Amino acid sequence: MKRILCLCICMMAMAAPHAVALEAEPEESIVVINEVMINPDAVSDSRGEWIELYNSSSNPVSLLGWTVTDGKRDMFIIDEDIVIPPDGYVVLARCSDPLRNGGVHVDFEYSGMYLANGGDAILIFDKMGAVQDALFYSEERGFTIPCGASHEVKDPFKTNTPSSQWAPSTSVFGDGDLGTPGTCNSWYVPPNPVQRPPRGALFFLFKKGILPVDGFLE
Repeated sequence: MKRILCLCICMMAMAAPHAVALEAEPEESIVVINEVMINPDAVSDSRGEWIELYNSSSNPVSLLGWTVTDGKRDMFIIDEDIVIPPDGYVVLARCSDPLRNGGVHVDFEYSGMYLANGGDAILIFDKMGAVQDALFYSEERGFTIPCGASHEVKDPFKTNTPSSQWAPSTSVFGDGDLGTPGTCNSWYVPPNPVQRPPRGALFFLFKKGILPVDGFLE
């Protein structure tokens, strides 16, 4: 998927907390931020926040050693060999217990990062330090942060940079909040496959001035 990330990233370097301005060139990102629960209602933010990643490639991707940060002070490193299958999802959350987090089945529990309701950033770095995806959200950027609904990408195969590509989820899960953690987003409509006539389909031949002739195609 072509990702155009025009970033001005205030990034906490892993070795030093200096702000770094970084402009990312267009690149192919195969693991993308697909859905985020910023402001849950069924449970507190400290238990109900989560980030969903989607693998748009045809190969599994290991997240071992990847970093998630807000570009400032908050960050965590995925220190387990979490693998996203092809066309699959991984949910990263502050609480991994479905009985306490609103009913979310979590692949990796993190600490050291929270999602500010008024606006924040989520940056995903792979183990080599390359930016894989980024999300900057705030009302000024066109994002509304509803209480009790996740924000999800309308089409994971298009750039998720503009706010118009994001919308509050419409599907109920778990304890009653709206979201689709670990599954296809409620706004995404897969393209219709090419319809091919079944083997042995009935057909009709038409010729100008002549009655149609029917037959059976083998």
